[in-house]
Amino acid sequence: YQIVIKDNGPGIDSRFWDRVFEPFEVLDAGGRHNGVGMGLTIARKIVQTAGGAISLESEDAKGTTVLIQWPAHSLTAAAADEGLAA
Repeated sequence: YQIVIKDNGPGIDSRFWDRVFEPFEVLDAGGRHNGVGMGLTIARKIVQTAGGAISLESEDAKGTTVLIQWPAHSLTAAAADEGLAA
């Protein structure tokens, strides 16, 4: 499955794309961000643990798109664990 999450924020310079997935990395040019830089780190850990992949695309001043490739087998396994598989 492909999950696409888009925002219309300031975008992320391509020089920093790898860094945004690291713990405690907050890229904020204007000093308006109150986060601690763990959101994408946690998302990456969850996705990779399930056997998927996460990446992003961004254009300066035009927002960011986070792309998640989620393996179908993990959804099937989770449904089976819950007794939901057909």
